[in-house]
Amino acid sequence: MKITGHKSEAQFMKYIKVTGEQNARLLLDHPHVNGTAARRNTNVVRTMHKAV
Repeated sequence: MKITGHKSEAQFMKYIKVTGEQNARLLLDHPHVNGTAARRNTNVVRTMHKAV
């Protein structure tokens, strides 16, 4: 918490008005966590490979 100046994660979560459960759900929906980013990147590489 050196960047924000909060002494604990609990203080920071209260500041941004997000509960621990909401944070967990947001993380699970993120492409890097749920694996969709890797699939998306693979498709881009395949498309670029076909064009070359």
